[in-house]
Amino acid sequence: MPTELANGLHMEEHKINPMVTVESSYEESEDKILSLDEIQHIRSQIMWGSGIPAFYDSLTIQSTNKVLVRRTTSSVIEEYELEKSGDRWIVKSSDERTIMNRRRP
Repeated sequence: MPTELANGLHMEEHKINPMVTVESSYEESEDKILSLDEIQHIRSQIMWGSGIPAFYDSLTIQSTNKVLVRRTTSSVIEEYELEKSGDRWIVKSSDERTIMNRRRP
């Protein structure tokens, strides 16, 4: 992490992990795992289906037939593993974890 950024964030005071991940736009990536049309198809299924909340935080492409959808709220983290079956994407598994709310002294 650049020093200027680290100083501005008060890393130690807020116990911020110095490891930063920089993600690039999928559209600009040279090695796409899924086509943009296929991603739109997945998004459409999520939006119009009933098994996954329509508003999610991330869609992680794990392989040509496996995608992870994650939604985080102030109290839970929900993950849905989608798997391609024919021309449809189905929910293979789901997981919900409660976020522990820790109060500061």
